[in-house]
Amino acid sequence: MKSVFDIEYADGTRMSVSIGIADFSAWERQPDGCASNQIDTSSRPLYAMTWLSWHSLVRRGDVAASYEEWLNTVESVAPNEKKTTLTIPPATPGRRKRQPA
Repeated sequence: MKSVFDIEYADGTRMSVSIGIADFSAWERQPDGCASNQIDTSSRPLYAMTWLSWHSLVRRGDVAASYEEWLNTVESVAPNEKKTTLTIPPATPGRRKRQPA
C-alpha cells in the first residue's frame, strides 16, 4: 500500500512525498483519523492528505516543524494517481495462510 501526494509550497517549490504503511497506521490511530480506505470519503480529506504528507516527511527526517508550522508553508497538496498503488502483500514466512472454508 502506497500513496504519493504532490506538494507545492508557498515559495513555488514542488515535491512528491510517498505515504507508506507506517504513515497510514499512524493516521488511523489519531483522534481525528479514520480507516485508511475511507480517507477519500472522509469529512476531512484535505486534513488527511496534509497530515499524512507531514507525517511522512517528519518520519523520514525531511521536516522538523510541527504540523501547523509546516502547513503554513504549503500552498497545495494533491494525490498523484499515476504513482499511487494499493497492493496486498504476499504471505510472509511465519504467517499462517487462511484455510478455505
